[in-house]
Amino acid sequence: MKTLFHISIFVLLGSLFCFGQNEIYEIRNNYLLAKDFEGIEKLIILTNSNNESPLIISYNIVAELMMVKYEINPYKKLKVFNHLTNKIDSIIANNSNNVELRMLRYSIQKKSPLFLGYIDNINNDLNFIKQNLNTLTVNEIEYINTVLKRINHG
Repeated sequence: MKTLFHISIFVLLGSLFCFGQNEIYEIRNNYLLAKDFEGIEKLIILTNSNNESPLIISYNIVAELMMVKYEINPYKKLKVFNHLTNKIDSIIANNSNNVELRMLRYSIQKKSPLFLGYIDNINNDLNFIKQNLNTLTVNEIEYINTVLKRINHG
């Protein structure tokens, strides 16, 4: 009976772990595809339900920042931009060793207009990413390299 209980717990935890991995895999794929209103909206929906994972929350913030370009009111654009960039900075302050979080902030800084002045961490983030890629899985390294190439070439 004890063995059956342990097997059940193992299977349950394994399926929860796989579900979490599938969720982040789907979010990453949608992040790469989010080039228009519908794609960004899909990313927002995918990332809206998880309020515990700093990584998923950060993907939601990035998606909301991507959506700012569709706002007409420049004052509202600036207000939302400042609010969301403060949120991601706060998340990274509490998770400063997370390479993917730093990559997300780097992507925001790189794509933001210079006049907004959101570049304080751009060099630190890029250096951190490059120095710590070797701590990631092969799939994570490929994904981050794909994002970095797109940021720098498009």
